[in-house]
Amino acid sequence: MNSERLHRVVPQPESKCPLIDKMLGKVEKGMRCLKNALEADTLDSAIDDITNATWYFEDLDGACGDLEDARKACEELRAWGQEWKDKAKEYYDEVQRLEEFEGLGDIVKELEDEIDQLRLQSGEVRA
Repeated sequence: MNSERLHRVVPQPESKCPLIDKMLGKVEKGMRCLKNALEADTLDSAIDDITNATWYFEDLDGACGDLEDARKACEELRAWGQEWKDKAKEYYDEVQRLEEFEGLGDIVKELEDEIDQLRLQSGEVRA
């Protein structure tokens, strides 16, 4: 049994986002083409590099849907983290409450000992 199941928390979302990886790859390739255009030896070579860059960036033009999917994935990850944070706070509060009871046990024992001492001093026998 995994920890999510044990603590009744939704499973962890994917740690990598293929949508973001895909868009980053296109931006990196487009930027590389633009840098090549700046360093081109001829005008024709620069135009070719710019044309290639526009292909990568045009492909990103329709990426709004992908960005919304990435936003949803981020929201799921954020919700998962918040659920664990809430669960940790719940457990912490419970531990604090239990520690208070443990301290009360010591106090009760001390009070019982004092009562026994007072009974002995007064000659009363405990039943």
